[in-house]
Amino acid sequence: MRLVLVVALDCRSVAECLGLAPLATPLWPSTLYAWLAETAATSPVVWDRCAHELDRSLARWLPAYGDAAPAAVAAVLVARDGTCMGGEEVAAALWALVRRRDRSLDPLLDRLTREAEVLVARTCLRS
Repeated sequence: MRLVLVVALDCRSVAECLGLAPLATPLWPSTLYAWLAETAATSPVVWDRCAHELDRSLARWLPAYGDAAPAAVAAVLVARDGTCMGGEEVAAALWALVRRRDRSLDPLLDRLTREAEVLVARTCLRS
């Protein structure tokens, strides 16, 4: 979830998802993203705010992955070597699985997140 948040949302959106006013003394960005990922997992209100923002931010890519079988999403992520997917598309593919809130997908999501980190980092090399 944290990787999806980092790619798809800016710090202001993350603070809004948490129900915070713009931070007078900003936290380290990594702390803010981790806090939202942890809080969204346990708070239905925060989850709903976060899901709305992610759906809006990733709307361009979600149709390709939203209803796809987990194995199909995994196959796309694993087949790409980082040369034809942008960070937002990678985030959308992960978000399409995370938003299902299916605990049986956790092992797959853990693995795909590690692969997605590589893909996202490689997109930075192309920039």
